[in-house]
Amino acid sequence: MIGKFRKQVYYYEINQGQPDGMGGYLTDESTKHMEWTEVKEMKGKRSFEFQSIYNKNPYIFTIRYNGYDVNYSTLIEYDGDIYTIHSITKDPLKRFTEIIAWE
Repeated sequence: MIGKFRKQVYYYEINQGQPDGMGGYLTDESTKHMEWTEVKEMKGKRSFEFQSIYNKNPYIFTIRYNGYDVNYSTLIEYDGDIYTIHSITKDPLKRFTEIIAWE
């Protein structure tokens, strides 16, 4: 993919399955969906604020608006690591969705 959306990132959800008989549940992974994504490590003051509050190193994932419908239960797999979503911001012009997530 040419341009800033050149990283292959997988998005999927973990669904609660059947009871496991010991008080928990078996989990079921939904089908992974690949999106071309712009990935940036958050830097500067915003990164410092996140690290001081949450003690996490945040990343910014930007996808096209008409792509996969992301919600807070969606997990992100990028470069062999799993990221949890902290915030989702949709562009008012319906062009992009910006996701802040960490490992």
